[in-house]
Amino acid sequence: MHALRALSVGASSVLCLCIVLGAAYADESYNHPLKKIQVKAQIAKTGSHEAIKNLVDEVFDSSVMTGVPDSVRERVSRAEEEFRRNPHAAVSEEAFTRGINRLADMYDLPAHVKTNNRQVHLFRNMLRQLVPSAIGGAKQSDEMSPAEAALIAVQLGTQKLLNPDYRVSADKWLSAQSHSKKKADDTTDVDQSPRLTVRAMDPSTASILRALGGEKSDSSDVAAAMHMFLDSIGIR
Repeated sequence: MHALRALSVGASSVLCLCIVLGAAYADESYNHPLKKIQVKAQIAKTGSHEAIKNLVDEVFDSSVMTGVPDSVRERVSRAEEEFRRNPHAAVSEEAFTRGINRLADMYDLPAHVKTNNRQVHLFRNMLRQLVPSAIGGAKQSDEMSPAEAALIAVQLGTQKLLNPDYRVSADKWLSAQSHSKKKADDTTDVDQSPRLTVRAMDPSTASILRALGGEKSDSSDVAAAMHMFLDSIGIR
């Protein structure tokens, strides 16, 4: 069976450390986990091969997906270089959504893994606050560069894997976001400081994490899934 189908690891639970953050996460003074991506995205604006490669590597290495093999990273890097020469080679939010949902169907992943265009668009705008140099276009743009598409896939996937707030349908998540925004708009004394919470991780999630962070191998289920995703969104 595929590792991505959440094989049991034989343990009752694994402790998961989750950082729950408010608006303070976007504060430049806060050393958030994605800061290296922001720095490398700024450098990659030079368009150099090495800078783009370093950005793509950081997208994966700053996440739970350190086991993504070089063949996937090289595909994304080549596509990003092509995009910088020809912006028409962008990835649309619609294609991205189709790619994620096809992957969820192929690997029989939980229903909450699926997404929709509205969730992808809002998540991009949320991430833009942290890594503005990595999220291209205006807020209303529905197109991404290949490196941005990889970043959104990795970060949204991580949230859907680890964050209980994301382990619901895309529509339910969007409704919760709308409610939270309205509550924040109506309240002036909301505590938005970072806070650390500890939650129990179920064995199936722990199994997926082991697969994603395992040895880099082109024969792994992770490699096959990522190549399938890149095919789906038009990255050759």
